[in-house]
Amino acid sequence: MKTIIVLDYPQTFGFKVRKELPTFNGEYCEVRNEILLRQLRRQKIYSPCHLYTDYVVGIVEPFDNGTTSGEVWHLFS
Repeated sequence: MKTIIVLDYPQTFGFKVRKELPTFNGEYCEVRNEILLRQLRRQKIYSPCHLYTDYVVGIVEPFDNGTTSGEVWHLFS
C-alpha cells in the first residue's frame, strides 16, 4: 500500500492506495487522475475556483523513508 500526498493545491491532503501505479513519465496518467478525482469527491476537498475535473496530476515525486513509501503529487488545472 502506498501513501499519496497531494501538496498545497487546491490544499494539502493524503490517502492510501492499494492499486499498482504505472511509472509516471511526465504526461497525463489516467490511473492517477481517476484516483485523484475519487479522493477529491470522497474527502470533499475545498476547491473555490475549479471543478474537480479541472485538476490533473502534473508532477509526481516518489518517496521511501524506510517505513512509508508513496508519492507526492503536485496538481495542475
